[in-house]
Amino acid sequence: MSADFRKTGQEVPFSMPDQMDTHQAFKSKGMGYKLKRVLKNHLTGASYEDSFVLDARLFSNLGFIIKNKSAVNTCFWKILGCVDPDFWEEIQSETSINAATQPAMVQTTKPFLFVKIQVKSNSGACFVDAFIVGKTP
Repeated sequence: MSADFRKTGQEVPFSMPDQMDTHQAFKSKGMGYKLKRVLKNHLTGASYEDSFVLDARLFSNLGFIIKNKSAVNTCFWKILGCVDPDFWEEIQSETSINAATQPAMVQTTKPFLFVKIQVKSNSGACFVDAFIVGKTP
């Protein structure tokens, strides 16, 4: 999935080389977008495991992309955000993503200080990649 940006002539990358964890996806009309990999080939277990926690204070909009790389197992994920680091609230409640399907995508404009993605699998392990896209003013 990519978009044509006439002003910059760039495409939005939805797959990044392994050596890149942060990437300025594109810039349009003075607004920049940052893409941060928060899980890379993460092997899931039976209980929820946290991704890298992203400092979201500089972003006005956030997008979340979760990809199940397993060929046979379903994984479950949810997105959490906080204004107070002692209390995390669900941005997206538990949702499943089947094996060998398109990545799941969610957006929010609600302001949070920090955000993270949690993943697990009930039967069999899954390898998961997850990204957070932030829009900077």
